[in-house]
Amino acid sequence: MNHREIVLMLVFFLVVPLGGCDVPEPIFADDFSDASSGWEVFDNSLTSANYVEGSYRISLLQKNKEKWVLANQDFGDVAIEVDATYMGGTADNSFGVVCKFQDIKQYYAVVISSDGAYMIQKRVGGSYQRLTGEYFQLSEQIKPGTMVNRLRVECGQDYLALYVNKELINRVEDNSYTQGDVGLIVTTYGEPGLTVSFDNFEVYPLP
Repeated sequence: MNHREIVLMLVFFLVVPLGGCDVPEPIFADDFSDASSGWEVFDNSLTSANYVEGSYRISLLQKNKEKWVLANQDFGDVAIEVDATYMGGTADNSFGVVCKFQDIKQYYAVVISSDGAYMIQKRVGGSYQRLTGEYFQLSEQIKPGTMVNRLRVECGQDYLALYVNKELINRVEDNSYTQGDVGLIVTTYGEPGLTVSFDNFEVYPLP
C-alpha cells in the first residue's frame, strides 16, 4: 500500500463516522433577540414579563404567586431546553418549563429553585400532583444562586425526565397528557418578589 492509499483510507475512516453524528435540529427555537417573536408581554402591579437584552424575564411581586407563559405551539412528545437564571428576589422560589399544556387545569411543570432543588409535577384540576415526592429534592447538579442552569425536560409518551447541565436528575413515569403547548413557569411561595431570566429556548422531537 503506497502513501497515497494510506492517506485516502485515513480520510475515509475519519469522515464516514461523522455521517451518523448529526445534531438534531430543533422544531421550535427562540433566543429572544426579536421582541416580536410572539411571547406575551405585560406589566402590572403583580407580575411582569418582557424581552430584556436578548432574554425573556418574568418578575413576580407577590408571594404565593404562579405565572406561566406559553409559546403558542402544539406538540406531542418533545424535549425542551432552556437557559434559566435566577436574577434576584426571594429564595423561596421555583422556575422552569411547562409541557403538554392543554389548559390551566391540565399540564406538566418541571422546575428548579435557586437553592439547588427540583420538582416534577402534574397539574390536575385545581392542584398539583407531585411526581418526585411531596417535597422539593436537592441536587448537586443544580447551580445555586445567580448562576445559569441549562435545563432539558423530556416530555415523552409515558415519562418525564429532568436534565440539568447535561446530567440526568430524575425520571418519572406518567402518561396522563399526550399533547399540548410548551412554555415557561415562575413561582413564589412564602415571600414576595422574584425575577428569573430565560434564554435559548429550544424544542426537539423525541422518538
